[in-house]
Amino acid sequence: MKGAIAITAALASLLAPLAAASPIVERGSSADKNPFLGKQFYVSPFYAKEIDGAIKTFKAQKKFDLAAKAAKVAKVSTFIWVSSFDALPSITTYLKDARKIQQKTGKKQVVQLVVYNLPDRDCSAKASAGELILSEGGKCRWIFNDVYARTDIGVS
Repeated sequence: MKGAIAITAALASLLAPLAAASPIVERGSSADKNPFLGKQFYVSPFYAKEIDGAIKTFKAQKKFDLAAKAAKVAKVSTFIWVSSFDALPSITTYLKDARKIQQKTGKKQVVQLVVYNLPDRDCSAKASAGELILSEGGKCRWIFNDVYARTDIGVS
C-alpha cells in the first residue's frame, strides 16, 4: 500500500509541471457559448390565465398577499409537459403562440418541453407511468405515435 502511494506521489510530481506549463486558451467556437443568451423563456399565456383564476379567488378571500405572489408566478416561464398522445397537438399551439410573441417583441423565445410519455416511464409513483409498456409493444407505439405520426408539429 505504501508503495502505491509513493508511486502516485512521484507520478504526480512529474506531471504537475506539464499541467502548469499548458497555456490556458479561451475557446472561440460558437458551441462554447450559452445558447440561451439573448433569448427569452416563453411564458405561456394559457398557464397565466389559470393563475389569474387563482388570483381572483385569493382576492375574493381577501388574501391579497397571496394574490400578489401569484401574479409574480404568472410571469414565470414553465415547462410544458407532454404526458400523453393527446397532448402532442398542444406543442404546435405553444410554438405558434411563442412565434407571435417573438414577432411582437422582437425577442427570440425558448419553449421548454418535457416529453413524459416514454415507454416504461415511472418514478415509482404508478400514477406517472404513462401509456406505454415495453412488454406490450410500447416502443413501437411510441415511435409510430410520437415520432412518425406527428410530423405536423411545428410552426409554419
